[in-house]
Amino acid sequence: GKPLFEALERATHSLLDAIAVGKLEGQLRIACMGQTDRYILVPAIETIAAMGFELRIMPITHQLEDTLKRLEEGSLDLLLAVNVVAGTPLKTVRIASPQLVIGIGARHPAFHRDLSARELVDEYTFVWTGPRSGMKPVWPKDVPRKVGLQVDSHPTGTAAVLEGQFLSLTERPAIQHLIDSGEL
Repeated sequence: GKPLFEALERATHSLLDAIAVGKLEGQLRIACMGQTDRYILVPAIETIAAMGFELRIMPITHQLEDTLKRLEEGSLDLLLAVNVVAGTPLKTVRIASPQLVIGIGARHPAFHRDLSARELVDEYTFVWTGPRSGMKPVWPKDVPRKVGLQVDSHPTGTAAVLEGQFLSLTERPAIQHLIDSGEL
């Protein structure tokens, strides 16, 4: 909806501002983690290209620690990620604070029930992506939950939610397309 679009637009402008301040020349080597390529980078590609950069998007398929090391060494210019903790000499800048939502697959018994977040947490089992080194957990520490599946990738967790077996706590932009299609 409109609030999501406005949040993504603000995030895109923040990304462009960060790039402009850096006064980078030549290639802009960007690594994207999770869904940030789709909901932050892709909307900004045309504008970034107009700034004269030869854009090379490098999706992350290896460990976060390796990517952070590549940033420190200078073989990457920028990492777009959600909930990453990076120490000196790297600098983190928050460009957006995506809304967290409870993902419920259309096949799940709770999908057609009108339940509060508290009732969902109390009654159902969740998929959990983690723990992962260098990542901040999104689940509130003071809210207990039942975990029925622990995975190491967001797509695997989402697939389990779509099958109707578990619920998830996820950043809205990462699953908005599934919400729009009625699958979640």
